[in-house]
Amino acid sequence: MDSEQRIQVRTDSQNSSGLRFQELGADFEEYVAGLRSHLHGSSFPWPGETTIVASLYAQVMNGLVDKADLLARELGVAGADQIVMAGNYDTADACGIEAVRRVETEFSA
Repeated sequence: MDSEQRIQVRTDSQNSSGLRFQELGADFEEYVAGLRSHLHGSSFPWPGETTIVASLYAQVMNGLVDKADLLARELGVAGADQIVMAGNYDTADACGIEAVRRVETEFSA
């Protein structure tokens, strides 16, 4: 198989992307924590309001913030997974190259 038919993986780029996803997840998680604090720290959405609409609004906002928090964590996990995959590619390449060398040595003798 020539080099044009192989899948080329740039593990340095994959590591960089993984780290960036982790940073993005951490930044977003920090933002969501601040948003949650702001929403719970104020008499949001309306001061002294106890109607069904206010209750539903608060529940919807809590649900959205919970989902945003989950997204932030999943971004970090995706980044970590990318870094692991890059390491696995490097390991597989190293093992494959070593296996080819052993076969070449055995058949050249």
